[in-house]
Amino acid sequence: MNNIISPISSENLKGCINLYIQTFNKNPWNQSWTYELVEEKLTDLLNTPKFLGFAFYSNNSLIGFIAGHSKKSSNGLNFYLEEFCLNTEISTETYASKMIQYLENELKLRKVNTIFALTVNQSLIEEFYKQNHYLGTNSKIFISKDLS
Repeated sequence: MNNIISPISSENLKGCINLYIQTFNKNPWNQSWTYELVEEKLTDLLNTPKFLGFAFYSNNSLIGFIAGHSKKSSNGLNFYLEEFCLNTEISTETYASKMIQYLENELKLRKVNTIFALTVNQSLIEEFYKQNHYLGTNSKIFISKDLS
């Protein structure tokens, strides 16, 4: 099996856009992303200061990508994991852990202290993070306000 990891750039962004739509517009997410919306979302992320993202290929086919950005805080450099997308047509467990481990290793080289990720409570995704030693935090909460 031929596996390649490549930094996300404008050259491979189209594949990431298509995979994002293919993944999140079906079960279990059932969202309604269009190409234009995802293109804007991922282009904005790509242009964020301290962006870091990787596309993962197997046999020359994009199987997933992981991306976010870093910010300084009083405790050092933190990484905010914004996107984690994996082709659901493949064995996601095999690749998901490899992708998160690769990102963690890259972040350690960049002296990042903490990774923050946002996910849905009591979901398979939450369980995946816990299996990879991510913990909930009592020091931060996610709150929102609907303006519509």
